[in-house]
Parts: sequence; structure tokens; C-alpha cells
Amino acid sequence: MANKTNNYKLPKPEVDDFYDISEYNKTMDMLDDSLTEMDEKKLDKNGDASEAVTEFEQEILRENIESGETLSSTFGKVKKWFSEMKDVAFSGHAKDVATDAAHRFVSDAEKSSWNGKVGASGGDISETVIGTLESIDSKYPVPAYGETAKVFMGKVKKFINDTKPLNAEMFVEVANSGSDTTGDGTLSKPYRTIQYALNTIPKDLNGYRVTIRVGDGTYNEEVHLSGYKSGSIIIRRSGPIILNAICNIQSIYVSDCHSVSIQGINLTSTGRDCVMFYKCDYAEAISCKSIENGSGYTSYTFDNVNNGKIVGCMSKNYDICLKITGSNVFSNSWDQYALGNNFGIIVKDGGTLVKGEGYQPPGQIQDEFIQSTAGIILNRFGASIGTLLSDLSLYVSPTGSDITGVGTKQRPFKTIQRAVNSLPKDLGGFMASIVISDGTYVEDVLVSNFYNGYVIIQRNISNQVINNLCNVRSVRVKYCTAMVDIQGMNITAGNIEGVSISFSSLVTIFRCQSIVDDGSINSAAFKFEYCTKGRVVQCHTQNKNTAIIARNTEVLSDTWDNSSSTKGTALISVEAASIITTGTQPSSPSKNTVQYSGGSFVKDNGTQISGIISSGLSCTWGIITGGYVRHGNLNGVAMVTICTRVITTVQLSAYTNYVIHGYPKPMNINHCVSTNLPSATRNCYLSTDNGSLVVQMTMAVVASDVLEFNCTYITNS
Repeated sequence: MANKTNNYKLPKPEVDDFYDISEYNKTMDMLDDSLTEMDEKKLDKNGDASEAVTEFEQEILRENIESGETLSSTFGKVKKWFSEMKDVAFSGHAKDVATDAAHRFVSDAEKSSWNGKVGASGGDISETVIGTLESIDSKYPVPAYGETAKVFMGKVKKFINDTKPLNAEMFVEVANSGSDTTGDGTLSKPYRTIQYALNTIPKDLNGYRVTIRVGDGTYNEEVHLSGYKSGSIIIRRSGPIILNAICNIQSIYVSDCHSVSIQGINLTSTGRDCVMFYKCDYAEAISCKSIENGSGYTSYTFDNVNNGKIVGCMSKNYDICLKITGSNVFSNSWDQYALGNNFGIIVKDGGTLVKGEGYQPPGQIQDEFIQSTAGIILNRFGASIGTLLSDLSLYVSPTGSDITGVGTKQRPFKTIQRAVNSLPKDLGGFMASIVISDGTYVEDVLVSNFYNGYVIIQRNISNQVINNLCNVRSVRVKYCTAMVDIQGMNITAGNIEGVSISFSSLVTIFRCQSIVDDGSINSAAFKFEYCTKGRVVQCHTQNKNTAIIARNTEVLSDTWDNSSSTKGTALISVEAASIITTGTQPSSPSKNTVQYSGGSFVKDNGTQISGIISSGLSCTWGIITGGYVRHGNLNGVAMVTICTRVITTVQLSAYTNYVIHGYPKPMNINHCVSTNLPSATRNCYLSTDNGSLVVQMTMAVVASDVLEFNCTYITNS
């Protein structure tokens, strides 16, 4: 049988086939199996679909399901809905909901905050935050009833700022383009006024410095500073600190401050003083200017300031440039055109002006004026109570000025005495040179009381030569323990000594000349009295009565000019003096040397092994100066010259032996010693036993009297 049914493939006999029961049974079995399988797989309307399987794909669009559609379509839509559901659809938690600024849930914190709000009539505001504070200008503001919180707390903040200590260095900017309302004092947001900037600074500076930098422009302010303690305030131009007319403030008044500095400010006040410092520990004005019409007023006033300084400033058209009352002020290098209508500087009521280097302002009536008692004006470098701090050269010229000159090459003094008076007496171990240009100086120059250093007065030539171009009348040196050199001067004095030196340590006269015929029989070119040592080296003299007079001094007379001569005795040694000669000496028509009252000479052909020896000498009744000179061998045979001076400290009784110990012993016998009081001396000799000098007077010698001893002898000890 070739034919079969289309679906289940059951045998199907042809029309002409014989009926075959076996084929029939086979077909029935196949039908039974198929129907049984269908019965097992079919789903009844109310049947169990738990095992049914459906195939479907997710729909593209999210749409609702509809009645009558296939299961695959329905399940595809369901899958689309489930795929686009958010976490919150499954969790049910609000935290899984996505919100934005406009649409969100209220948080528990916000709920708590809202619950904590109070009404205007009161409530607990302990946790309330104030967003902004009112800006307050006034010092120490006091909160008042009825003010808003921002004003109230703004005053509290300002009061705290006024009273709390500064905790760091501070810079505040001020500019014409700034604002006292929106500015914060920074470079990008400066304040508009200096006074407002000052009001932002606490009074207790706590050791720190505040700098207020003022931009160029005009500030119509009378600035007041008061009560800033324990630190420093600087008000300065923001640009270079120089004299200017573009950073302008009317006036500045400072009181009861620790330290204040004003720098590079142009003061424009006309109806009052420009700068006033009152009761400050330290105050200074640097490169400030005031040239307006301030008749009747003062440019700069220091009143009861412990220490003040004014440097490089300018004042004009004011009655007084600088007034100092009860203050110590250092004034230095004013502008050269500074001038007071009446006075340059007034010092009063215990004030002290210390004049530094540079120009000092004069006045049309008087340059410097001590108005009341106890004012002090000290010259450059501190005058008699100052101390030199380094080597110094001052210059003098006939074309210079003692008013506007400052002692430099460009601005020299006019007189030598002005330069000498500019030096402090304490030279601090340094050398001070006064360099003199050629010309005639009709001066009797006095150099006195200098110590602890070296003073040179010299012609402005590197290698000094004898000349008649650098002329000075005379020079006197007194009470100087500092070394003093006088070099290259032509001394023009008549009737007095050309150079007179007394009570000083070591003075050298080098290549100086004294040739004026003064007609006096007592004058000398150079005179030394009661000095430790003196030197006259390569000098020239003529027409004087004497070249050198030495009294109680050791003087070296060294190699005079060959034409040197005198009208009387060339060299005189008196009262325990000793003149040591070497090289060419001045000639004399009478005597080349004279010695008396213990004076002596040591010639250059002797072998002098020391100067005045005083070590080892002692006595109980006076103060010893001088000593003795030993010629020849240090040990063994030598010649000794005694030139000793004693100032008595007790009264010496008549006919009583008084002893000076420590001289080399004379040979063989006691040796006689001369004194300056021969008529009152009974005995005076050197003992061969121990080298002691024994003196006995015929009358009492009072305390503070002077005894001088002189002799020459041979010793072998």
C-alpha cells in the first residue's frame, strides 16, 4: 500500500487493494497512540496550565495588554513593563526614588529643623545661624535694643576685633578706587580711606607689624592714631619711598603708640601742624614732604617721644621745620631746600637733637634754637658724648660751607674747626681723617679730649710735602689720649706757638712748616708740655725763636729740612723732658740745645733700648709719671737718665725721707739727683744699696704739689 494520510501517516489502501486486517489493526494502534498523546497534551479551559510552555519576545513599546491577543504578545508586553521598572517598584522604599531639586521628599533633618523654628515673639535660637553680619565702622560699638541680629552681631564682631590681640603680621591696602563698604583691605579690594583702614586694626598689636600701603592720590583726611600698643604701625606710600606730591594726606596725629613710621607721604595741611608724634616709645618720618602755606605752624613735632627719627624729609613755608619737646630725636639728611620761615629746628623742655650726616634745615631767623632750659643739640656722630662707629673721612675746603656742608668731597665744610667739632670724643678705636684742600684758614684750631682712636689732620695730598699752600693760623692739641697726626700744614701764627700740644699721649707733626717772623722771643714753632710722647718729623722752621720746646715730655726730633733755623735756641728740654735727636736738626745763632730743671737730650749716636721706663717704679706718697731712659746695654754697664715726675697725694713733712723704689743702682757711690725745687730740697740721691731714690725737703710740701727729678748716671745692674 503506497498511500498514507497527510498528518499522522496512517496506512491508506488503494481502491483496488484487498482488505488486510493486519493493516487495519496497525492503523488503529497508531490512532490510539496519537489520541492518547493529544489527550495528555491538550489544555482544558479549566485545566492546569502549570506545565504549559510559551515562547515570546519583549515588545518594543510599553503598552497595555488587551483581551483576545496571543499569549506571546501578552507576555512580550509584560516583559517590557518589568524591564523598565525602577528599584522602588520592587523594594517599596522611598530611598530608591530618584529626585531632583524641584521634586524631592522632605528629609527627617528638615522636618527636625522646621520643628525647631521659632516665631518672631521668641523661642530657643541657640542653634540659629546668621548668614551675614553688618559691617561696622565705629570703634568699640555698643549693641542696642531693637537691632536686627546681623547688626547686633556685627557690632559684637567689631568690638572683639577692636580689643583682641593681633595674631600675625598684617598688610592693609588703601586706594582712591577702593571702598570702605565693599573693600576688605586686600590689593584687589582696597579700602577708600586711611582712617577706615586704621579702624580695622586691633589696639593690641601683640608684637606684630601692620603696614598700611597707600596708593597715589589725594586723601582729604586728618588721620588720627592712638593707643596702638606692643607692636609697630607703618603708613607708607605703596610706591617707592621718595619725596613726592602725588600721595597726599592733610595731616597725621599720633599719640600713645608703641612704634609708628610714616614713609613717603606728602602732607598738605595749611591750617595746622602737619605731623605730630605725642607720647610714643618710637616714632619716625622718612622721606615725607610738607611745602604748603603753613605760616604759623610746624611741619614735624616730636612731643615726649622716647626715641624719634626724621630722615630725608622736606619742609618749606612753615614757621618751624622741626620742633622737639622732651624727646630724643635723630635728624638726618633733609632735602637741601628745606627752610623754616622762622626757625629750622627748636629744642625745648629737656629735648635732645642728635644731628646726623647730611643737610639740616636752617631758619630765616635762626637755624637752631633752644627755646627753654635743658634742651640739648648734639653735632654729627654724637659730638662729645657720641662714639665713632667706623673709620671716617671729613673734607674741608675754602669753597665749602659750615651751614649746608656735610663733610663729604662734594659738600665739604668751610673750616677745620667745624670738621673737628663734628667728631665724637670717643673714636671707638677707629681713625678719623680731616682732609683739607689748599687755601688759607684763619683759625686757631683746637683738638681736645679725643680718646680711643686716631685723629689725622692732613693736606689733601697723598704724599705730604712742605708747602705754603695749605695755610692755618695755629693748631692746639689738649687732653687727647687718642693718637693725633698733623700733616702737611703751613702754620702762619705770630706771637704764639704754631703747634701747641699739652697733656696728650702721642702727637706727631709731619712735614709741617712754621716760618712767620712774629718778633717774639718766647714763641716756638712746636711746643710739647706734659705729654707722653711727641714726634716732629721732616718739618721746616725759620724766623721763630725756638724750633721745639719740650716740658716733661719725650719728643723725637727727626730729620728737619736742611734750611731750618731759629733766632734763638733751637731745642729746649725742661722739667724732666727728654728730646731724642736723629738726622738733621735746626741750626741756631746761639745754642742748638738747652736743658734745665731735669731736661735731657738723647743723641742718635747712642743706643737707646727703650723709651721712658716706668715699670717697677713705686712710692707710697704720690702718683708717678715718666720714669727713666736707659742708654746702652739692657743688662750690664749702661747710662741711665732719670726724668720722673711725682704728684703728691699726701703732705710731705720737712726733714723726713721719702723714697721712690725701682731704679737701676748707680755704681760705687750714691748719686745726686736734681729736683725742680732746689731751694726747698735738703737731700736727693740714688742709693747704691737698692737703687731707691731718697728725697728730704727743708719745708712741708702740700698734697697735689709736683716734684720732678732728673739726673744721668752709670749703672752696672
